[in-house]
Amino acid sequence: MDLGWIEPAEVPDVGGPDNNALLWPVLAATLRSDFLELAPEAFWSAGWNATRREEVREDCIRRLNAGEVDFMLAAGTWAGQDLANDRHNVPLTVCAVSNAVFSGIIQSPLVSGRDHVHAKSDPERYVRMTRLFYNLFGFKRLGITYEDSPDGRVHAGVREIEQVSREFGFEVVRCLAPFVGVDIATCEEKVIACQEELAPQVDAAIIPVHRGVNPRVMSRILAPYFARRIPTFSQQGSLEVRRGVLMGMTLGRGAFRQVGTFHAKAAASAFHGIPVGRLPLVFEDPRGLALNRETARRIGFTVPPGLDLVAEDVFDAIAPDLGD
Repeated sequence: MDLGWIEPAEVPDVGGPDNNALLWPVLAATLRSDFLELAPEAFWSAGWNATRREEVREDCIRRLNAGEVDFMLAAGTWAGQDLANDRHNVPLTVCAVSNAVFSGIIQSPLVSGRDHVHAKSDPERYVRMTRLFYNLFGFKRLGITYEDSPDGRVHAGVREIEQVSREFGFEVVRCLAPFVGVDIATCEEKVIACQEELAPQVDAAIIPVHRGVNPRVMSRILAPYFARRIPTFSQQGSLEVRRGVLMGMTLGRGAFRQVGTFHAKAAASAFHGIPVGRLPLVFEDPRGLALNRETARRIGFTVPPGLDLVAEDVFDAIAPDLGD
């Protein structure tokens, strides 16, 4: 809309972050443009079902090669991995990926490797988070939960955490929990069990990007750390800090708009015939700190003078689990 390709309008509040399948057809039916058509049927999602992933990928690529789509938005690691290839030549931009390089979507932080593939690259994101956490607490044993798979390690930033552990000399204590191939209830229970296993072994913990980490069970995830007064750091940021994680890096004010503009400009370039793979890839997320004062009080952490003043999001209470 800001770039003039779609007429200004309110974006419908439909679906939510876990169900974009509801939003897409509403956008297709309501948004107006003299230049673009949002194809209502051109929405694919495997729903974190590894069995369906191949079927979804093949159907999407078949449609791309049929000339029915001129530009694709690939949201998430699976979508980026399945479409960042030479099986089609439709321009696409990949968003919402923890590390597009380690996921094999782009060649390097500066080089796409394919003229039709564009992705946001911020290779130091998890490194910055872990360094900040260590500089505040100087922990000796840091806990992390992730799925034991290439995708699982990328989602949780395991390689970056290991890099910082070598830099400062702390130990990474791991617990493995699946996030694909199981139903959401099982996924959540595995993550909760991991926190109960890790808490007696560590003096700090990362609350990772993981399908089993969500607002429905945050109090159960954090309970073992509250019991032992252990500081926690959220890779997701403010939404989890609001529900009791001590702190996290959060996108700065207005940052989602900036990220959206980054991807929108890639789309506009494709509409003008510019190869998107030759566009800049590096976009360092504007970052701020999220802090929960009530969590700090409960674990006995004295917030350093000025830290809560520079934090962008400061919470004085712990929000209940979603649905409570």
